[in-house]
Amino acid sequence: MKEHCRAEIGFALKPEYWGKGFMTESLLQFVNFGFNNLQVHSIEANVNPLNEKSMLILEKVGFKKEAYFRENYLFNGRFIDSAIFSLIEPNK
Repeated sequence: MKEHCRAEIGFALKPEYWGKGFMTESLLQFVNFGFNNLQVHSIEANVNPLNEKSMLILEKVGFKKEAYFRENYLFNGRFIDSAIFSLIEPNK
């Protein structure tokens, strides 16, 4: 078992593949692998709050929004906000 029993996920997809279910399917497989094979207790995702589609995908899979940090991430020379989502291992 890993020291903190926590994993972090990030994803990106070319726009021509958006809306086809690829990211939801991939995320479900990753979550399953994390809980069943890596035996993590929770999985975290850090999202740009302007990326509504990514947040909807996370929520569809069961992630919950846990935090919102203002201007905590430097991207292309400017500070942007972050939304933190988490999924806790289902009861066994």
